[in-house]
Amino acid sequence: MENENVNNFQEEEEYINQDEIAEVIDPEELEGVDEDVEMETEEDDEEVVENDSEVRFTKHTGSIFAISLNPINQCYALSGGEDDRGFIWNIVNGEVHAELGGHTDSVVAVGFNITGEFAATGGMDGVIKIWDSNTGKLVANLDGPTEINWLQWHPKGNIILAGSNDGMLWMWLIPSGVLMNTFVGHQSSVSCGCFTPDGKNIVSASDDGSLIYWNPKTGAPIYVIKPNDSRWHSNPITCLSVSMERNLVVSGSADGTICLSQLQSGRIVQALDGHMDSVEDVSFCDCLPLMASASMDGTVKIWDLNNYSVRHVLNHDGAVIRLKWHQNSPIFTTCSNDKTVRMWDARSGTCLKVWKGHRKSILDFAMTPDGKVVATGGDDGESLVFMIDGE
Repeated sequence: MENENVNNFQEEEEYINQDEIAEVIDPEELEGVDEDVEMETEEDDEEVVENDSEVRFTKHTGSIFAISLNPINQCYALSGGEDDRGFIWNIVNGEVHAELGGHTDSVVAVGFNITGEFAATGGMDGVIKIWDSNTGKLVANLDGPTEINWLQWHPKGNIILAGSNDGMLWMWLIPSGVLMNTFVGHQSSVSCGCFTPDGKNIVSASDDGSLIYWNPKTGAPIYVIKPNDSRWHSNPITCLSVSMERNLVVSGSADGTICLSQLQSGRIVQALDGHMDSVEDVSFCDCLPLMASASMDGTVKIWDLNNYSVRHVLNHDGAVIRLKWHQNSPIFTTCSNDKTVRMWDARSGTCLKVWKGHRKSILDFAMTPDGKVVATGGDDGESLVFMIDGE
């Protein structure tokens, strides 16, 4: 039967006459046709994204990993990304104020000093660059670490602290760039850390599961909490936050656990279970006895510090990456890989606002202390500016 069909087809093929041919197509005319069709298909399939932003900054050519707002002139943002560059840019009109180049690997940490005079960019190349935020000129190159994980300016002076993949912390004086101290004690990458709010001490944590409270003048540990206590984290510590008023440090881990320890003594106060995946951010409310934790499991949990119970469980549609409390307020803001920024009331657990506009995960955000202006950095290579008054 198969041979008979083939023969029939061949016979039919012989009976195609010249006058039945509608058009002869030159093969050269077909060049680029597939590309055009493919392009049209891509355009047709491109997702139409609802955009609530006031300003869209698109000068980066890769994911944006970190963003900060100038604490004095809050019209200016500092962003760093996968394209090995930083930018200082105007959040009102999206115009570039200064392009900050020279890194040879991704810029993963950025920040302005307390006066807004200096901007810092930290890279996976192990270099922190200090810039004059007014002129965009390079002030100092700080090197020594193998890879920068995070950086923070001193809350009261021109000193910068950084945690590195080499298991060390590094501290420099700015603008001279003099290395003031190194801190050796962790056995693995220093994943998170900060100055205490009064600037007198340093707290850091590591992939090795340890937390260390440091004397910044001597570089010596005051105490070390190691993962050999059943109430402590058994996996890498991913985030921490300090409350001077409550004498507490809260830390979150890749194992989904949260631990509270006394800041001054290092005594473990409470271990909190509840998240089903890595805890990405933790933070204390500064006006109520509340603490919030954000997780890869897509939830934010509000904890009552009076009895260490869960007060509310809040849901994103994807992993929650960052959270920040508004100053002197029970309101806080979160960002997620569900491409949204959300604002919440911790007292009721109510979602007050949802902002959309990103096409991929939001990796970081910065905001004014009152929470009315939020600037984001996304995996789509864009920064968006959202304003409460811009509804």
